[in-house]
Amino acid sequence: MTTRAEPAPRRVGAAVLLVLVALALAVVLATTRPDLARPVTVDLPDAAPRLVLGDVEVGAAAVLLCLVAAGARLRKSTALGRAVEASFLTSVTVFLVAQLNGVADVGALVLVYAATSALWLFAILQDRVEVRRGHPMLPLSFGTAIGIVPWGVIALHQVGGLLAGGGPTALARVLTLVMLALTAAQVVAQWRGSRPGSRSDSPRWHAALTTASPAALALLLLLGAAAGAW
Repeated sequence: MTTRAEPAPRRVGAAVLLVLVALALAVVLATTRPDLARPVTVDLPDAAPRLVLGDVEVGAAAVLLCLVAAGARLRKSTALGRAVEASFLTSVTVFLVAQLNGVADVGALVLVYAATSALWLFAILQDRVEVRRGHPMLPLSFGTAIGIVPWGVIALHQVGGLLAGGGPTALARVLTLVMLALTAAQVVAQWRGSRPGSRSDSPRWHAALTTASPAALALLLLLGAAAGAW
């Protein structure tokens, strides 16, 4: 597997793009003030109704996510660093997508974050452990199986919302599909780069997808805020 580093001008260009997207979203959020606060709740046996632990401002979180991704782009990354970066960015993204789809229970949200992180922890294991028995991609196979679970939870909330005559907005559904596609592309790129004898340009794909994912999230939130869709 090739480990050619991403050229510095490309890293800087990606970082600048992410900062510009973050600033644009921040300006739109400040001027339109959309309702992007999503509750985090807990269901306790003797408490009725459900307790609200607090709110997550999805728009502000997306701004911070873009800035974190921009900072990561400016650093020369190792294979371990790329996996850690993907783990954080993807886990936060799926967490926010889950909230936009109506997932509010703190236990479910923690598990959504943890399961997505587990996918990339298995990716680290795949790169560091030689599998002597069974499938050569066994760790990543386990990670992928776990990483699918959060999207199943999100899909359950979407279907449940449809059956109940409510659920997330049309824009939230579009955003969910876009982020699912980008997450799947990250997993495919990881599989291609981890195969024995692979010549896939893993750093380049990693940089492209970890730039595209937070940027797409921020842009869709921006468009929705500008159009009053939230």
